[in-house]
Amino acid sequence: MFVALIIIALQGLVFLVPAHSAGIIELPQTGQTTSYSAGDDGDFQAGAAWPVTGNMGTGRFNDNGDGSVTDLLTGLMWTKNANNGPVNFFTARNAAAALATGGHTDWRIPNMLELESLTHAGQADSAAWLISEGFTGVQSVEYWVSSIYVDAGNGGWSLNLGTDQTNYWLDWTAGTRHYWAVRGGANGAPDANYPANVPKTGRTISITAGDDGDLEWGVAQPSPRFNDRGDGTIFDALTGLQWPKDADILGGGTQTESLAAAMDYIADMNAGINPNFGYTDWRLPNKKEMYSLVHMDSDGTFNDEFSTDELAAAGFLIPNFLWCSHWTSTADPADPGNKVFGVAINTGGSQMLTHPLSVAGGCNWTYVPKYFWPVRGGVSACGDTRDNDGDGLTDYPDDPGCSSATDDDEAGFPPTVPMLVSPVNNQSGVDTTAQLTWEGSTDPDGDLVLYNLYVCEDADFTTGCINSTVFGSYSPADISYAGMVTDGKSLLILIVPALLIGSLIKKRKTVLPVIILISVVLLISCGNGGSGSSGGGPNVAADTPVSYSVAGLNAGTTYYWKVVADDGNGNQSSSSEWSFDTQ
Repeated sequence: MFVALIIIALQGLVFLVPAHSAGIIELPQTGQTTSYSAGDDGDFQAGAAWPVTGNMGTGRFNDNGDGSVTDLLTGLMWTKNANNGPVNFFTARNAAAALATGGHTDWRIPNMLELESLTHAGQADSAAWLISEGFTGVQSVEYWVSSIYVDAGNGGWSLNLGTDQTNYWLDWTAGTRHYWAVRGGANGAPDANYPANVPKTGRTISITAGDDGDLEWGVAQPSPRFNDRGDGTIFDALTGLQWPKDADILGGGTQTESLAAAMDYIADMNAGINPNFGYTDWRLPNKKEMYSLVHMDSDGTFNDEFSTDELAAAGFLIPNFLWCSHWTSTADPADPGNKVFGVAINTGGSQMLTHPLSVAGGCNWTYVPKYFWPVRGGVSACGDTRDNDGDGLTDYPDDPGCSSATDDDEAGFPPTVPMLVSPVNNQSGVDTTAQLTWEGSTDPDGDLVLYNLYVCEDADFTTGCINSTVFGSYSPADISYAGMVTDGKSLLILIVPALLIGSLIKKRKTVLPVIILISVVLLISCGNGGSGSSGGGPNVAADTPVSYSVAGLNAGTTYYWKVVADDGNGNQSSSSEWSFDTQ
């Protein structure tokens, strides 16, 4: 008999990855829900859904009652009033830093990604929409952001909240724009309380205190961020998106002068007519997805190509994009039948502007879209309006294989319900190191079962928690696995206990991680071995016990516990909720 046991403990820091986004963060939906052509942004609506539980407008925002508003999508906090300016950047920065709205003294000018997160691609005027949501004084004009183009004070950026378009090469001293103060938001590790944390822009060089390069605010990029899949594609571990490795899709630097031509080429990829790297769910990225490839640092030169340099260093094959931009699937909400957004990631990069659906001629200094870069991921199978498993049924709730709209497997079925064994419900006198046992689940689809173990001091599972994730692999009926014994005596368990958030240095919400990695590998095996063939031997029964020891419990305390079995495809089954008292 062999047992494999790997333990990874992270004390004081937990990196949680949103469900159905394989990345550290999940990009949000753009807000565009109307489709103007098949395969566009409104058709797919890729990304994290916007919350509806707030007390303002449609529910995305929550009025804190103290002059501040929290965005429940991103976790950023904004002043409720946005009618400030126009002033130069330094005046705006100083005014924001002097605020004490809501009792907070850490207000700042937002970076480009933070301010852009307030735009709504389904509204002709984002400023007007924000007012309808309950904000006051939002103007349909350019607002300062703390990001800068080159390493000088005359290369600043702004974002127009009327058109959602960017502007750059702005003098921070002589130029004047409106400003809107922000605070908070995830910094470093993602915050699982909000579905679409804003990442860092990549800017590391600071021109002045309080600018983007000084604060570097946002979720940190994983290292490495980009991973070559070896099949002609590269996976972005930050966003969970997958891109063709060769950005020169058509070859030879060939330009694409119309949105329709880009869409047609991608449709032929999915049909197997054009190279598709073994995938048939490519699409044209929306503006947020395309913008996620922008890296806002600078090499300090006029012809700054830092984004493309970074992508090339990561392994992408990058042609000379010149001053052109890339087509996106997001329509201009002010003129949806005639214009779409383009995103430049090259010289003069980071521009997000709208353009006609067909553009002839060159693109020097105009950033018209001439290239396209397909993407895949970011859309769950049960929410993509397509019949992915060929059963004639589409999406949740019509397809019984979908457990929710975010389920990424239409053909999937949830694991069987894990049954709690011990400590028995309401048991008293349990030691402060408790051995928790439950009957394991089987998965009808043969997926690896992941157990989320919750142990908390309240029945809502929010207080005094010591939670863990336990992986266990079991054979469903009539399925055996190559290289695994399936006689009921073999079990591969990977246990990853995550000791929840430790001390926070609250002034800047910095979390100091202490990461302890303990790897113990014992291989225990008995029986005759698995043949890997269907029906090749006895199967692991659903009642195979799984045990896990939870240490560090408080004495004389009531604890509540439950186990949620997850197949990794959005299908879950939860046990009942039991309690026990420690001695």
